[in-house]
Amino acid sequence: MKVLVTGASGFVGGVVAAAFARAGHQTLGLDVRPAAGVPWQSAAVDVFSPLLGQHLAQFNPEVVFHGVGSANVGRSFVDPTADRHLNVDSFAALLDTIRAAGVRPRVFLPSSAAVYGNPATIPTPEECPLAPISPYGVHKRMCEDLATGYGTVLGLEVTVLRVFSLVGPTQRRLLVWELFEQLAAGAAELTLQGSAEASRDYLGAQDFGAAVVALAGVPAPPPILNVASGRGLKVATVAQHIKTRVGSNAPTRFSGAVRPGDPLQWCADVSRLRSVLGTWEPQPARDAIFQSVDVWRGVEEPRRSGTP
Repeated sequence: MKVLVTGASGFVGGVVAAAFARAGHQTLGLDVRPAAGVPWQSAAVDVFSPLLGQHLAQFNPEVVFHGVGSANVGRSFVDPTADRHLNVDSFAALLDTIRAAGVRPRVFLPSSAAVYGNPATIPTPEECPLAPISPYGVHKRMCEDLATGYGTVLGLEVTVLRVFSLVGPTQRRLLVWELFEQLAAGAAELTLQGSAEASRDYLGAQDFGAAVVALAGVPAPPPILNVASGRGLKVATVAQHIKTRVGSNAPTRFSGAVRPGDPLQWCADVSRLRSVLGTWEPQPARDAIFQSVDVWRGVEEPRRSGTP
């Protein structure tokens, strides 16, 4: 199939573009900074540019994955206007350009578990009430509203993927990378924000890319899907995995100070995803963390086969 990925030079967009390209699909990746040395066709196109419409009309993709956006919860408190522009405005621009170009691809929107806030139910099903606790979460909910609205009013087929916590070798930010950075710098003590009871639902980038490719082949997927491992992992355990891989005995200290927008627990109910795909057995989070740490340490070469 023909697949167009916006934001293909970023972490999530690159993961998905690589997964489709390696699966043998004709893949076009667009970004303001085109990627080099990648297994897909790459072009420099801003999602707000009229060039996007030209590429859509000429390429006529069957699938579009929207990888443009910010995933920085902390920064969304500092500059919510910029966060809204990167997330909401970019998605609105894509949908309107698809409408104007006269093409009708299946669109995948990577949303976030941030729309749930501190979920009322653990594991969290898609029916759980949405109660975001950050501007970022609010903006992702707004994107989901756009997906529903354009689908209902204009007949576009949009699938919302509520992504929990991803980890992969090119994700040089967020918790796993930040903890590795501390240890790589020779920290005598590993310092973490929040509580030792905090947990996340980690999914390896390779499994996420494979899931999107598989969903693109499903005739009529549900409009909203959790995409996660379905297994909660305490942040303290994440820290221990990283220490084990780098051979560190540094003690771990939790500050107890919870950053704005950080939920206490995340664990997805992935029964809907399993029912759609038939089977869903992603690799253990530990293995995904080990792989990332090995690449960062230079022990393993980065790969672009589902993971970047």
